Amino acid sequence: RARQPCPSMFYLVRKDRLRDPRILSRLRRSAGESYATHVWSDELRVDSWTAVTRRNPGQPWRHMRELYGMYPGETALIAGTGPSLLGLPEKVPWTTFAINRAVKRFRPNYWLTHDADAYGTLKGEPNAARACPVVSIQLYDRLAGVPCYMIEANPDPDRWPAESRPLYWNETTLGWAIHLAIRMGFARILTIGTELSDDGSFDLHLPKGRDRLWELQQRHGVRERMLEMFGPDQLPKWREREVEILDLSGGLLPVPKARIEDLL
Repeated sequence: RARQPCPSMFYLVRKDRLRDPRILSRLRRSAGESYATHVWSDELRVDSWTAVTRRNPGQPWRHMRELYGMYPGETALIAGTGPSLLGLPEKVPWTTFAINRAVKRFRPNYWLTHDADAYGTLKGEPNAARACPVVSIQLYDRLAGVPCYMIEANPDPDRWPAESRPLYWNETTLGWAIHLAIRMGFARILTIGTELSDDGSFDLHLPKGRDRLWELQQRHGVRERMLEMFGPDQLPKWREREVEILDLSGGLLPVPKARIEDLL
């Protein structure tokens, strides 16, 4: 009896053999599917600042360290896409950051995105075009000729020397956004649109091929990681210095709560 391809199998091969017909013939193929879906190459793409800029000389990119200490003692407002973002006034007296799709709601000073789909979809939006982009370095192949700051992030940055340490990342853009604001010198960080709840957002977006169950699982994971980062049992490494963090969303972010109208 003919052997059928195993749907859970992947092949690890040398790069020069990726298109070998003997390998491709073993793969289950469907319309629009490519060998890359099932085959991993031995080629490792290093996406550090040094490696990316070496591979892409002459680009107008700047490293996140150039932002450090720019706003000593000031207040930052970091906005996610939760429902409370709809209550954000048109103008606020603080330096503002929009995370991913929050840039559709208001014009921030900085647009922070770790999401290739969000960047590709929204880069032409007026609010995004007028903001300063701060982008995950993994998106560099979409940024040719685009002036921006690039961030490096890692779940355990303590492995690096202090002078070259990546941002602390708990697999959410909000996590590294807060840590970038800490390194930029802000004394107070406000968050809005950061409910961490299951009620969706003002601009619910599901990546292609994902469903509502996947979204709920993602939200649950985000909550757990934010508790680890900022909750009562916070690991010391998450906070590099003492900064006041206030949540204006009234949600589950485990930091003290405040009302935006009391701060304006």
